[in-house]
Amino acid sequence: MVTQYDRAIPLKVIAYEDRHRIVTAITENHGLISAMAKNSVQSKRFGSALGLFVASKMGFTQNSSGEWGHLSEAEVQKTFTGISTDFDKLSYCSFLNEVFL
Repeated sequence: MVTQYDRAIPLKVIAYEDRHRIVTAITENHGLISAMAKNSVQSKRFGSALGLFVASKMGFTQNSSGEWGHLSEAEVQKTFTGISTDFDKLSYCSFLNEVFL
């Protein structure tokens, strides 16, 4: 499988077992993806790139069988700090987040 790179915004991040996370993100060119970020809970490799309302450049592979892909890297491109400080903006973005999922 070839690693693909795309700009993405994480919509949902779920803890899986003790050390992993399952990330659902909307990407610029690949649409909605779900991928497992192995060892991402204690790793500095991902940092804050898997936070909500953060645009990141992600490296991932997709499985054709419909299972989770593998998220190998993520780097923060832009943070949207104004969203978390304004209640109205946070409400609208949270609503849109639910609509996407």
